[in-house]
Amino acid sequence: MHTLYDVGREAESLLSSAATAGFALFAGIGSGAHIARFLSREDGPRAVAVEAGLGPLVSLFSVVDLSDLLAHPRLVIVAEPEAVSDAIISSYLPALHGGFSCVPLRPWCDRFPEAWAAVERGTRVAIDAAAADVSTQAHFGALWFRNCLRNLGIASRYPGTLPNTHGKKVAAVLAAGPSLEEAIEGITRDRRDLYVVACDTAYPALVSSGIEPDMIVSIDAQGISRSHVARGVPPGSTVVLDVCGNPAFAEAAERAKANLVVAAGGHPLARFAAGFSPLPRLDTSSGTVAVAALDVVRSLGFRIVRIAGADFSYVGGKPYARGTYLSDLYDGTSTRTETAETLYAALTFRSPVERDRARNGRVTYRTAVLTSYRAAFDRFLSGAGLSTQAGVPAPRLDARPLWSDADIRPFNFSGFLDFYARALEEIDVRRPEAYPAFVTLLPLAAARARETGSLDRGVDAGELIRLALDVIAGYTKPHEE
Repeated sequence: MHTLYDVGREAESLLSSAATAGFALFAGIGSGAHIARFLSREDGPRAVAVEAGLGPLVSLFSVVDLSDLLAHPRLVIVAEPEAVSDAIISSYLPALHGGFSCVPLRPWCDRFPEAWAAVERGTRVAIDAAAADVSTQAHFGALWFRNCLRNLGIASRYPGTLPNTHGKKVAAVLAAGPSLEEAIEGITRDRRDLYVVACDTAYPALVSSGIEPDMIVSIDAQGISRSHVARGVPPGSTVVLDVCGNPAFAEAAERAKANLVVAAGGHPLARFAAGFSPLPRLDTSSGTVAVAALDVVRSLGFRIVRIAGADFSYVGGKPYARGTYLSDLYDGTSTRTETAETLYAALTFRSPVERDRARNGRVTYRTAVLTSYRAAFDRFLSGAGLSTQAGVPAPRLDARPLWSDADIRPFNFSGFLDFYARALEEIDVRRPEAYPAFVTLLPLAAARARETGSLDRGVDAGELIRLALDVIAGYTKPHEE
């Protein structure tokens, strides 16, 4: 696997592509000399090393002393090429570790071509997933962090209760797609028999049609979400808000004296907070509020659900139903040279689309993102134990517990701030990812790396912790006063 003349020079040549990388994948272990040299760098890089299978790895152990590598805290050794994707995803934290490099040992690749092909495939999958995660976290990380602290503060002074479903057996989950317009008449007709759950974007359209929902669900952190509740919320409704969502929803519920349920989505800080003081769990993994709304009705014990507006496509070329925030925004800014139709078209075609034409000539556009949302929606619906037709028995529910009164209690915000600050101060910056409190900062790390232009080299753990402590301190003093 190696030269017999100058192992050191060979190692330098192998590592030339990883000279500044903070994380490396080594395809083929060989003598391990090149891996040891990479890990000896003072900036503390991390690595995964993969072999062609358990048999080759055992054979390698019989001829080479790899005990130092096996014991190294910054190296993960993988015996099977098919497991390399999971190993990278669980070990590589781009915002912290910086750039990624693959270092193949060429004689190993020639000796095990199928293993090398599997490593290449798995690496592409892992890096694509990491890139998508980092892109989202870099955009929203700081906003999620601030929103989480603000919403926990509201949950401490304005605690909600378990929503009362009034014994209704059918939940109507209403999203903001174009088909919502066609469903309004039926929802209005059957209103007394339905527990109406509005996705945040659909809420203004329902109000415009004279329908006050029983519940509004929101998971979006962005500032534009404030426009969804600009008219306030019904006093008799329940607002379910992901703890990282826009605090405007919590504030609107508090002003109206409506019921507020602040729930813990998938953000690591949300789950960390839920471990300190109870918060109901909310599935936000799909990134779409429609799935989160389905999760809520399942958690409340509904078995039959009626769905409208969950199109995940631009039906008839329309992105949303009439009455949503875009109607006010685009119609209100329409001019001769930039009409509302121009603005809607710009939204529809801002990314590549696929076009389907129905027999009646109606055109539907789909994007890759909307298609992924549709797939996530269908997967959840099929596995959640919900029936979409009245009178049809629902499949058996999975073992996930439903919400209870114990999940929805006043949040101990001041106690949490003290606990969280202490946990951050106790982190050893030489191995920060080993601490659950530091994991809560990873989305913030991505945002910080984007802001400072350090995505390639990663952020400094100590600096990130100090930043988080400064933000926490900003909430502590007003809370005490």
